[in-house]
Amino acid sequence: MASNFSARPIGTDGTDFMHRERIASHYQISATNKWRLKVCIFIQFHLWVVLLLKCFEELLDLFEIDLPLVIDEAMEANIPDPLLWEYAWLLGAIPAVCGWMALPKNNRSLLLTFIAGTLFLGIVPVIAAAMYMASDLVEFYHTKKSRVIIFGYPMVPMCFVFFAVATQVHCFGLYFAKQLLNAWDRQKKRQ
Repeated sequence: MASNFSARPIGTDGTDFMHRERIASHYQISATNKWRLKVCIFIQFHLWVVLLLKCFEELLDLFEIDLPLVIDEAMEANIPDPLLWEYAWLLGAIPAVCGWMALPKNNRSLLLTFIAGTLFLGIVPVIAAAMYMASDLVEFYHTKKSRVIIFGYPMVPMCFVFFAVATQVHCFGLYFAKQLLNAWDRQKKRQ
């Protein structure tokens, strides 16, 4: 066992460490990007919960569940009905779960499902919603008034903050997933 306070063994100058084994770079890349992708999926899950809470009243109506206290509170908050992009984005939780499940066993097909699902159920709905709400943002910029107020805050800037965070999380998640695929491919080639 090495000690910082003991003398150096006789006959060595301290440069004899070159023979030691090192961890292959693709294993280091894989471990680092797995952790980073987990963080992205974790943040995406929190964004998903926020949007689910916004859509909760409408989902209760859709499945014909009657919770009078919840509906009364939502009516007081003046939460608008969910738009189509919100439902599509909520479905993006399915590929996120696939991405999470791909990590322990380096499952390439689940990670590819995560990438495709994130593109089509994550980024596309957010971009479509941003384009749909762009005129509202311009109007808010010029008048400083929003047609919809949620909990005392204008909805349009809150939506664009959501869009910015969601887009960044999705883009980082796609980047880390691509890095993992590259590392896993190098790993298979060496075996």
